[in-house]
Amino acid sequence: RFWKGLCKEVVCRIAMTRAYVKRRLTGKQTPVPCIRVPHIMVLPGEALHRILSAGTVRELVQYSSTSLHARSTGASILLEKTLHATLFINGCCDEVLLHVDAFLCHGLDSQILKMTFSLPSTVSISSQLVPLLLGLLPFGGALSLKVCTVLGLGELSTDVITTLSKWPLQTLDLAQLEEDDLSALCSLLTSDSMHLRVLRINNFCRDDPSPRRLAPILAALPASCVELQVHHALPLTRAFAGVPLSVQTLGTLVVMAEVFYHSRVVGMSLSRFAASFPSLPGVQNLQMVLGPGHYEEPTWPGAETLVDGLCKHFPALSCLRLEVLVESAMVPPVGAAAALLKEHGVEIIIDKIRLARGAGTEATLD
Repeated sequence: RFWKGLCKEVVCRIAMTRAYVKRRLTGKQTPVPCIRVPHIMVLPGEALHRILSAGTVRELVQYSSTSLHARSTGASILLEKTLHATLFINGCCDEVLLHVDAFLCHGLDSQILKMTFSLPSTVSISSQLVPLLLGLLPFGGALSLKVCTVLGLGELSTDVITTLSKWPLQTLDLAQLEEDDLSALCSLLTSDSMHLRVLRINNFCRDDPSPRRLAPILAALPASCVELQVHHALPLTRAFAGVPLSVQTLGTLVVMAEVFYHSRVVGMSLSRFAASFPSLPGVQNLQMVLGPGHYEEPTWPGAETLVDGLCKHFPALSCLRLEVLVESAMVPPVGAAAALLKEHGVEIIIDKIRLARGAGTEATLD
C-alpha cells in the first residue's frame, strides 16, 4: 500500500509539472488532476504540514498518534507557536489542573495559543514552574510558554517577586496584600521589565486600608497599566485622588451603601461623592457598588445627583458597571439613572443584584 501510494504521488507530481509547463507556454489555466492517496501519512512532509496547519490542536494531537512521522510534523508546526498561560492559584485544588478543552480547540492558523492552569496554593512560583507546566502538555517541548496572567496570588516573597519580574505579565490579581508586602509590590511595578496592564488587589491592607498605604502603589504604577481594582481603600475620596491619568478602568467605588470590611465600613453618601470625589479625566470604565442609602444620607436625593457627579468627576466615562443593593424596585433609582446616562453616551451594565439588609423579599429591579 505504501509503494502504491508513493507511485501515485509521483504520477501526481509529474502531472502537476506538465500542467505548470503548459500554462507557462500557452497562458491557459489547465485544471490539475486530483489523485486520492490511501492514507494521509503517505503524503510528503511539506504537504502534510500544510494540511495539519489548517486544523485544530485537537486534530493535530490525534494525527500525531498515528506515526513518528506525524508526531515530528506536528512538533514542527507548534515549534513556531507561543503559548500565553494564565495561572489561577486555587486553594481548593490539590494538584495542577489543565483547562485543556479550550487549548485543544485552538486553530493552528493562530500564532498565539492560550492555556489556563489551576495551581494549588502549595505550588512554588519559581523559575522551575514553566518547565513543569510544559511537561504536562502535548508537544510541550515544542512550545514557547509565556505567563501573561496570574490570578489569586497570595504571597509576595523575594523569590516570587524575582520570578514575576522575569515573566511578561499583563494581568496580576492579588488575593490579598498585607502592609509588609507593599514595598515588594512597588519594586515589582517599577522594574524595567514590567509592562503590566491590569492590577487587581483584593483584601487590601486589612489592618490599615488607608490612602497612605495605597499612595506608593499609585505612584509605582507603570504607564502601561490601564486597569486598577482595589478592594477596599478608605476613605474613598482621598484614596483614589492619586490615580494616574493612564488608568482607564477603575474600581471599586461604594456609593449610598455600607460595605463592612474587616471591622470597618466602606462607602460614602451621594452628596459627599458629588461634592468631594476627585476628578479623574482618564477613567472610561468605572465599577461601583450602589445601594439604597447611607447613614449620612438615608434617602436618595435623586438620580440626577448621581449622573451630575459622574459626569463631573469622570468626563470621559463610557461604561458604568454596577453591583446593586436593592431595597425596592425604585431604590436605588437605577432605571432613571440609566436613562439619563444614556443621553451622555454612558452605558450601564449590572453585574450583580443583591437585597439590601432589611429589604423585603419582594424587592425587585426592573
